[in-house]
Amino acid sequence: MLPAHTILYYTALEKTLGAKQVDQFVRLYILPGVGHCGGGDGPSIKDFLAPMMAWVERGIAPGALPAEHIPQPVRAQGVQGGPGGPGGPAGGFMGQGGQQPAGPADMTRPIFPYPHTQKYIGTGDVRDAASFVQGPAKPAPANVFEWFGADFYKPAPFKWCMAIGPTTPDCTDTS
Repeated sequence: MLPAHTILYYTALEKTLGAKQVDQFVRLYILPGVGHCGGGDGPSIKDFLAPMMAWVERGIAPGALPAEHIPQPVRAQGVQGGPGGPGGPAGGFMGQGGQQPAGPADMTRPIFPYPHTQKYIGTGDVRDAASFVQGPAKPAPANVFEWFGADFYKPAPFKWCMAIGPTTPDCTDTS
């Protein structure tokens, strides 16, 4: 699933409010290779809550967040209920409870706020976060996609109203 609409929303915020203002309250993290609800070949961030709480409660804005890939349980071959065994390909997973336990992380990475990328330092294990630093900013070209919320970020006339007495508004056109 492509994050195009999220990137375009973020870009629209920056165009409307300015990048410096947006950076005070929004950070976008894109997880390459991770499905919408998790899973996939890429590393996931295990804890979004602690960095967000540190930002809100102590003013510590998040930078790179640690991510890891945990292998998904695998289907057993040739066992009861697994492919090749009784029940055929549509059978269940191996063992009581239905699946083999997942192992330790097989890949770690730092995930940098958009639009920054990861850059391999040229030495070390490519599956280890220590082998990566913050790479260059590579913003997506905003003019490539149209998105549903674009009209909300176009100038439009509106009225500024103030109450004069308990039931009478005084409205001024601001366009």
